[in-house]
Amino acid sequence: MSLYEDVENAIETIEKQLNISREDARQLLHRYVCTGLCGWYEREAEKTGFATLKLTEEQFKMLEATVQSIVSGESSKERMKRIHIYLCPRGPCSRLRWNLEALAEGY
Repeated sequence: MSLYEDVENAIETIEKQLNISREDARQLLHRYVCTGLCGWYEREAEKTGFATLKLTEEQFKMLEATVQSIVSGESSKERMKRIHIYLCPRGPCSRLRWNLEALAEGY
């Protein structure tokens, strides 16, 4: 499966298991994988309430299990970076930052 299909399946799983909208499921998954390094986060997270969005313990455990089940064969850190690249509203800045980190870490 492609990353696109994996992440879309994860969003669908979250939506069904937590009985929430697709957009809310996407936002929770984004919050779970986001470390706040992208340009969008720096510019928009406070304004949109994303920076203060807190996951409940139930949400965290469910998201953790879902993330571990997608993009198999990669480390957790790599998986989360790849998911974030797909989800981030400002993908290019996310990709640039990720590529720079990947180069620095020898990926």
